[in-house]
Amino acid sequence: MSEIFQLQLRQQLDVYEGDLVEDAQKLIKKYKIYKKECEMEENQIRNVLNVAANTKSVEVIKAFIQYQIGRSKENVKWASKSEENMICFGDALICELEQLRSGNEKVNASKIAPEVGAMNDLQKHNEIWWRLAILYLGYLNWYFIYRKRKAEEKQ
Repeated sequence: MSEIFQLQLRQQLDVYEGDLVEDAQKLIKKYKIYKKECEMEENQIRNVLNVAANTKSVEVIKAFIQYQIGRSKENVKWASKSEENMICFGDALICELEQLRSGNEKVNASKIAPEVGAMNDLQKHNEIWWRLAILYLGYLNWYFIYRKRKAEEKQ
């Protein structure tokens, strides 16, 4: 990818970082995966980040999350469910990643693509989506660690 594209993309991502932080925090608050009974550990979210850093494909990230859901016992870790929703945390995270492609009202790759000259370029569009996913997962990890520490202090 060209340096101009990368610079323009970085500028656009900077505009939307606050929205990504809010969305990541909202998911953690909804599923409360930081609570002891969920058995989610810091390394589990960090492992998703590691996968994301070693691929350029959001589809690979989603497949890894599905693998983690399959490894989880019912209603713990990646299979944890929220009180108001029967979809598990891992599936909800996959939906959030999908929304970053084109469905999220505030921020998505389709919204950024015209701003960086990537309207009809699938490779650049996927790069935008992947970069959004990396940022989102990073903010998710930060907030999860924060809430987990706060929950541990209360015990």
